[in-house]
Amino acid sequence: MTDIEPKSILYCGICSWPPEFCEFGITKKKCQTWLNENHPDKYPSIYPTGGDLSSSSTTTNELDKDTKSNTIDKKDIIGENNDGKDENNNNNDIVTKKLLEQGVSELSIAKEEKLQKELNKRAAKEELKLERKQLEKISNSKIIIKKISRNKKKSIVSISGLEILETTTGTTTSNNKVSIKSLQKKFSSKFATGTSVVKNAENKSDILIQGDVFEEVHQFIINLLQEQGLNDIKIELTDDKLKKKK
Repeated sequence: MTDIEPKSILYCGICSWPPEFCEFGITKKKCQTWLNENHPDKYPSIYPTGGDLSSSSTTTNELDKDTKSNTIDKKDIIGENNDGKDENNNNNDIVTKKLLEQGVSELSIAKEEKLQKELNKRAAKEELKLERKQLEKISNSKIIIKKISRNKKKSIVSISGLEILETTTGTTTSNNKVSIKSLQKKFSSKFATGTSVVKNAENKSDILIQGDVFEEVHQFIINLLQEQGLNDIKIELTDDKLKKKK
């Protein structure tokens, strides 16, 4: 029986939704930039008109076209040669009607532009609010790396506070949120040792690494935070053996 390969699904590195749904979120512009930089082949199919990245030029062109199409030439309406007062009066009524329709059309465009500006303004405020919350969350976060001695020769390393990496993106647009499960696999591969994910007293996930790799894990976490643009997250080192001696 042939094995069925799992379907690979692309998730946005900014909001973690599939890119097709990014336009409904408050970080739409950042999501577009991320997709354009990291998956340019996918960008045209999701944003065929260029999205917000080219919205200003598109809007200008569309307005120019609308203005040209709404321009009224009296000769086209009245004709080259018209005789008689009644016919002229009728034609004048037609011109007036067309001019009124054009005015209403231009007014509708102006209202739509005003509404769009207001929506963009609100979206920008929400995005700024979200960024402030993220910065506050990062500044209050801490990753704890603890060395636990099992006996005289063996020890394990416990890492807690990693959940911040699953819910937060840093200052770079090219980063992705990191899952604890993927981190466990990275540790296991890098240090060629046993690793596991366990729940702590707060029902949050910790990673346990077998072996004396305390310093190596510390450096790995530092590099990871730098790559993710999360340098403001604090790292606390604890040696259980030194505590016992005290």
